[in-house]
Amino acid sequence: MRYLIQIATIFVLLLTFVGCGGAKPAPAKVKTPPPGWVYGVSPADTQEKMYGLGIGKNREAAIKAALNDMVSKLSVTLQSSFKSKEKVENYYQTSTVTSNIEADIAKIKINNYKVIRSYKVNYKEFAVMIETDKQQFIRGLKDDLEQKYKNILQQLEHVNTENIIVRYNTKKVLSKEAEKLKSLIFIISELDPQFNKNKYLEFISNMRSVFLQEAQNLKFYVDGDTNSKLFTEKIKNNLVKNHFNLVSARKNAIRISVKTEKRLSDSFVKIITFTIHVSVYEGKNRIGGKVTVIKERYTDKRHAYETAAIHFNQIIEKNGIKAILGIALNTDNN
Repeated sequence: MRYLIQIATIFVLLLTFVGCGGAKPAPAKVKTPPPGWVYGVSPADTQEKMYGLGIGKNREAAIKAALNDMVSKLSVTLQSSFKSKEKVENYYQTSTVTSNIEADIAKIKINNYKVIRSYKVNYKEFAVMIETDKQQFIRGLKDDLEQKYKNILQQLEHVNTENIIVRYNTKKVLSKEAEKLKSLIFIISELDPQFNKNKYLEFISNMRSVFLQEAQNLKFYVDGDTNSKLFTEKIKNNLVKNHFNLVSARKNAIRISVKTEKRLSDSFVKIITFTIHVSVYEGKNRIGGKVTVIKERYTDKRHAYETAAIHFNQIIEKNGIKAILGIALNTDNN
């Protein structure tokens, strides 16, 4: 028995010795820090290239962030340049142009980029650096400007055969569309000092003149029968309020003719119904019109008439004068 105990003791000692002399565990792997550019800032833009840096949950999100970074830098550079100028050529004011720069740059799409660096930081972060050809980017802006310029000219040419209402409405919209080109023109001129912006600035000025001339030609003559006096007054007031020309002669004017029918019910609670017929003419051609029906509780004739006129005006205020003229008259002053 004693012999067995000695053998067991020797065996345990041997196991302990072998265990102590075995291979040592491998040292913990030291994590390599990401490249310095990952959490830095994107390189400064040059005359030839623009850069952007972004981090996202994957490559696609990182590229989107890098594009936003590129556009943001461009916005800061351009706004700083505008603010440093005391004035802008001709009649364009720096404040007007500058106020639109940020919004307009945000709409710019940069497609001609390439990823020049990428790094997977960890399972939830991916970093990229992108680069784009600055001159190619500027050419894209110029092409966009030229296309918008040609589209406005084309629409202007087509509308000249329409009636004066359509011409007025369309030229008002085209004038505003031309005005919107202003900030894009100055963006390009800031990026490319050789860019000749005068062609487009003169175009904007000419489009404004074209619209103002059409607005001057658009005149309204309003008449009505005996039952329509208060209703015609509401129409006239609204036209003046929206800066339209109101004239006292029919010649060369859009005529708005108002005729009103009245019908009193025989019921216990008397209701008077005003049926207001509005017709719009350019010369002998009827170009619009609308029938508006207003019902009022009848107490006395004058009160019912005045109340109907108030409700008629409320319809105009709520829905615009086109709601009672039956023509799409652009009264947007924005």
